[in-house]
Amino acid sequence: MGREMTEWRLLSWDPAGRKENSENVATAEDVASRASDLLERCKATGNEYPGLELEGSNRVSGSLSIAVAPFGWALIHTSEDYLTQHCTKTTGSDIGPSIPIEWKQETLIPRDRFIPQQLALKGVGHFLDHGTLAPDLPWSDDCA
Repeated sequence: MGREMTEWRLLSWDPAGRKENSENVATAEDVASRASDLLERCKATGNEYPGLELEGSNRVSGSLSIAVAPFGWALIHTSEDYLTQHCTKTTGSDIGPSIPIEWKQETLIPRDRFIPQQLALKGVGHFLDHGTLAPDLPWSDDCA
């Protein structure tokens, strides 16, 4: 493989108290399990939908932010120097209102950034395995 082995840390924020949580993850299933738990807890509290952040011990991969909603996930990759972002983006759909996502603070994510969860999980898995963006996802550099 030729690259340094990366350990991945998943950051999330508790819907009730907004306390930051950190856990080591190795697979997309680990991420999906945490996302599912947080989504259920958000329904109970009535708060915004959860945001997750994947950070690796090998910072050269940058970070991957994950916005979780019942209808899909949005992935936002930020380069290690914070100068470049790529996000998932669908085309040809009615975008509707932006979705409030809770990371350290509430962030509104445009509806057209959300893709089906199964497709997003492929992207998360590729990022965890390779530290790069999955080539078959609908990426855009227009993330503003």
